Amino acid sequence: MADKEKEFLARCSLIFKQFNHDVNQRLKNATWDFETTYEGKKYGVVCLPKTNTTDFLQSGGETLDQYLDEADKNEIRLVIVCRQGTPEDFEFSKTMGFCLVGIDKLNTLYTDIMSALN
Repeated sequence: MADKEKEFLARCSLIFKQFNHDVNQRLKNATWDFETTYEGKKYGVVCLPKTNTTDFLQSGGETLDQYLDEADKNEIRLVIVCRQGTPEDFEFSKTMGFCLVGIDKLNTLYTDIMSALN
């Protein structure tokens, strides 16, 4: 994994931890990058640091289906964190039953929380 990818993944997991999620990054043979648990609910988080989100969602086909199948099988909510998505991407994610969130939105929420704590 390249340094930029590791940095993106570390940033994502840090933000989830800041929201009091229990983050498990030591997953062997896992479909997602990490799992989180919050108030008894499990989330499988996939980070797409370099991928064009629209291309992935529209042509990801087999990979996206694998993520959704694995999430259904394990009763986990799928969360895909991207660099940037279009309004159509976010609407598509709602119709497919997973959460798509941009890192910019997570960064804004993180900054707001840190400001409130100071």
